[in-house]
Parts: sequence; C-alpha cells; structure tokens
Amino acid sequence: MRRSQSLFLTWTLAFAVIALLAGVALAQDADKAAAARPTPAVGEITIEKIPAQKVLVRQVQGGYDKHQEVFSDLKGTATRALGAGAGTGAAGAKAAEAELAADCVGLYAVDPDSTTTATAKAAFNWSAALLVPDNFKLPAGTRAKALSVPASDYKMETLPAIEAAVMYSTIGRAPTDGLKFFSWMADNGYVQVGPTRMVYFTDPKFDLLRATAQQVRDSKTKIIVPIHKRERPIALKNEKQ
Repeated sequence: MRRSQSLFLTWTLAFAVIALLAGVALAQDADKAAAARPTPAVGEITIEKIPAQKVLVRQVQGGYDKHQEVFSDLKGTATRALGAGAGTGAAGAKAAEAELAADCVGLYAVDPDSTTTATAKAAFNWSAALLVPDNFKLPAGTRAKALSVPASDYKMETLPAIEAAVMYSTIGRAPTDGLKFFSWMADNGYVQVGPTRMVYFTDPKFDLLRATAQQVRDSKTKIIVPIHKRERPIALKNEKQ
C-alpha cells in the first residue's frame, strides 16, 4: 500500500478537524468523561487493544470540510433518539444528555493528498461516526441530513476490536505527529491493516462554537492506526543495530 493510502494524516486533515471542532456541540457529562481519560505524553506512540465500539455512522462523499455539518447532524439525531426513549420534555432531554457519549470518530480510507483536482476531491468517500451507549436504538424512519449525491442514511454499526498504534495529540500537532507512524511501523515491524480512526475529544472548559483559534489548536485528539505484526521478522530497527 502506498504511503498516500496508508496513514491519511496529512496537513489537510488538520483543517477538517478544525471544522469539526468548531461545529460539534459539547456533549453532556463531559467533565466526568474527560477526567476518566488517560493522559499519556502527547506525541508518544503506544500499542493499545481497542475494544469494539458501538457507533451511529454514515458515509460521506465530499471534502473533509463537511465534518462540522456531518457531526452536528449525527449528534443532534442521537440526542433526540435518546430523549425519545427516555421520555418527553425536560426529563427526557436531561436523560439523553447524560447518556450520550462525548466523542466523535472519523474513519479515513483515502488520503486527501492522493488527489489534486476539485472533481477528485469531491468524490472522496469517508465515514463519520458518533460513539453511542450500548442501549442506543435508532428509531425507525430516522433519515440523515442530505449532504451529497448519492445520499447516505444513518446505520448502526460496531467498530471491531483492534490492536492499534495510538497517539494522543492536538489539532496543532496532528499533521506532524501523524507522520511519525511511518517510521515507527518500519522500525518495529508492523503494517497497517485498516483505515485510520481519529477520535475528537471535546473540552468541557469552553464552548467549541465560540472557541478561539488557540483553543482549537490545543484541542485533544487520538490517532488510531490498526496494526498487525509482520509475518516475516523484519524491522528497520534490527538493521540499525
């Protein structure tokens, strides 16, 4: 697999993330969720076992600048669905807010730098997902907001459990930090075996809709690269010794 189709973490992605963070509303109970998150050193690659995760997902055709619109629609739909299940009025809304997961996930199968024309960029296909509770159910007849042609509707999926090379980063650092996976995999004898996942964390300390440019740059992200140990025991690190 060529580099342009393996990590999908070039500077173009950073602009997409900025658009996402500017438009995704702060999920409720975020203080508790943020406090529970691990805080490894930013820019450090580690190996994690990522459990299976239930998501509300849709396919998107078009540039990564659609993050804001896509994730806003996903989160609004999930909140309404949870509220309907919990009851009407303020009680239902409060229950939905407390139950909705805070984090959004982008699934990227194409590096935007692999194309150069406006026509090719408009044909990008990628997935936008929202982590939801295990008891989440999508009401029958729920339709996704039309963003492209052909239209794509919501569906429930479970992201499979994976072994992954992961790195906690920030919007400002992500373009450079993402490139570190190339040398890390070569040095340690791993190959990428699936689309890159990008988790976007919200910050309970400020309203993302009114965030300053510096707050956006400092916002936390998690880069997740599915990996598998090479069948042949080859690694650049061994050659250097």
